[in-house]
Amino acid sequence: MESGRFERMKHRGPVKDTAETEGTIVPTKDTDEELVWVDVQGETPYSDPPDPNMITIDHEMDEEHIWNFMHTGYNQSRVSNGFAKSAWDMARKTHVPGWAVKQGLPSFVKDGRSEKIFRHWNHRLGLEKIKLLHVLTGENLKPETRQRRTKEISDYLE
Repeated sequence: MESGRFERMKHRGPVKDTAETEGTIVPTKDTDEELVWVDVQGETPYSDPPDPNMITIDHEMDEEHIWNFMHTGYNQSRVSNGFAKSAWDMARKTHVPGWAVKQGLPSFVKDGRSEKIFRHWNHRLGLEKIKLLHVLTGENLKPETRQRRTKEISDYLE
């Protein structure tokens, strides 16, 4: 099978001087006699990766959201208590905000970001403490108890 390069893929092709070899991760033919190294687009495992010096703009939009709750079918946030299901699994989690992984990349390090991570982290740990206390009290979920717990969590989130 022969295929030309698509125009949008030409700039990502291997450079003649730096490409080690050509090959596919998954063979395109089921044969042991002929080894096929290049895929349909001409990409190989040793093709040039994207330029690491390309500018990546961080708008910090993901840092504005502390919470990452599941949503119901009605697009309402649902705060589930993982301690009720498995306290062991919840104890092993760190509850660090998901966007904090950017701090490990040298290009995203900024002054004041560490303080923001710790502020969000402590806020998230406060919610986990409330959920743990709800499980440890072991009260039956009467309607008034459920309303009290829901109000306590919603007050904390605001």
